[in-house]
Amino acid sequence: MFEFLQQVLRGTPIWVWAVLALLVVLGARQLRPRVVKRGTVLIAPIGFLILGLVTSGRHGLGFVVWLVTFIAIASFTLLVWRPIGRARFDAVKDRLHLPASAIPLVIMLSIFLFNYVVHVTLAVKPALGATLPWQIAPSIVMGLLSGLFMGRAVTLYRLKPIATRV
Repeated sequence: MFEFLQQVLRGTPIWVWAVLALLVVLGARQLRPRVVKRGTVLIAPIGFLILGLVTSGRHGLGFVVWLVTFIAIASFTLLVWRPIGRARFDAVKDRLHLPASAIPLVIMLSIFLFNYVVHVTLAVKPALGATLPWQIAPSIVMGLLSGLFMGRAVTLYRLKPIATRV
């Protein structure tokens, strides 16, 4: 088992580790309160949206499942759950004041780890990619995580100034 793990880690391209390092840095920044331009909260979720489109688009069914899950979870998060915590919007400066949160770090690392495990598994057993469970299950998980991330970001982006919030 240890030998297999070493082989997998050695066979992982260097760019994958660079992406992981970038995600850790981006997520770690969000562990402290910060003030950002509104559009900034959309950058990482749009990146993960593109990742979801690329990784789920290999099979027609996988793409449809990913898209339906993504839209459903993003809509639920945006319209029902609305996870804003103590975030507030300063309309005069067009800035969001965001409290410290581990949620973006957890979501980003979950997406990364899940993708990593799926790709390693398919590299070891490529025939799995043709099976129905492997076309559907990863797409559901990726749609759920990406939809949650996007729904949260859009919720923050659409915050109204405190004085006009209903």
